[in-house]
Parts: sequence; C-alpha cells; structure tokens
Amino acid sequence: HAGTYLAMAKKHGAAAAIIVGERVKDCPLPALYLKNMRQAGMLLRRWFGTETSRTRCIGITGTDGKTSVAWMLRQVLQQIEGKAWAIGTLGLVRDTDDIADLGMTTPSLLNMHRLFALAHHNRIPVLVTEVSSHGIEQERIAGLDFQAALWTSIGHDHLQYHGGFAAYAGIKESFVRNCAQQA
Repeated sequence: HAGTYLAMAKKHGAAAAIIVGERVKDCPLPALYLKNMRQAGMLLRRWFGTETSRTRCIGITGTDGKTSVAWMLRQVLQQIEGKAWAIGTLGLVRDTDDIADLGMTTPSLLNMHRLFALAHHNRIPVLVTEVSSHGIEQERIAGLDFQAALWTSIGHDHLQYHGGFAAYAGIKESFVRNCAQQA
C-alpha cells in the first residue's frame, strides 16, 4: 500500500514524494504527481542536466546474447569514437578492466538516469545499454532516447512474469518499435 510506504519514507527523513499515476489518499508528504513514467524520465533529464546531451544510447534487448553483444559493440564503438561505455548484466563497463557492479541488467529509472548523466558529464559519445523485458515493462528507461535498438533473440524466459509468449515478445517489440519511431 502506497500510504504505508510513504509514511515509512517520511519516518526515515523524506521531505517530499514524487508519485507517478493516481493520487494517494492522505499522502503524508508534500507530493509532485506525474501522469506517467515518461514525465518522470523527463523530470530526471532536467534534474541531471542531460536534456541536450550528445551522449547517444544504443539499446540491446533479447532473451539471450545481450551481454555478449553489448561487450563487443562497446569495444567496436570505443575504437571508432574513442570512448564508449556499457550498462548491463556485467555492471557499468567503462573499459575492459573498469567495471562497477550495478546489481541488475537494467537498473532502476533513477539509476539509469544517474548513469546516463555520468556518461554525459564524462563526454562519453555512446552508451550501450542492455534493456531487459522487465526494464521495458517497468519503464526503467523512460525519458532516455535510444538512437538504435538491437534484438538478439527470443526464447521462453520470463513468460510467467509477462503473461505468456505473445506478451513477452510484444514487450521486446515495443522497445524496438519505439526506438524506430524516435529516429
């Protein structure tokens, strides 16, 4: 229940809340209400100062192969662009021997924007990002503009979470389609 979570956040020192979706009855904190995760992503772009970033994002989705493709693509882009980073299962990969654990393939919305800002402020031209089906459905990439999307494979993982194969494939397809519409 959102009210319980917000009361706990207030108890631990939160001064305000950002709430996406419906209003919370009796919210114990001053709140900024946003209609959707895209608005939350755009708020984070403004917060981190990346609205006009030149860092390009390339997203990789698929059941298998995301990590290998991200690794190889980052290396190729590093040769072409001078610098390239990757986010994914291995963590934040700045270079072959400079990897920081992130705990999950596609980090939270806040952490995705924090990492994008880090790349932006370090003048990294390209950020290769593994985009999991969970990350797409939970909108952890909202507000990030992807210049290209790669789809490596489709299998039968995560079907129970997504409600079947058609829904799982549809999530992956939506990411690629949205990327193509942005281009």
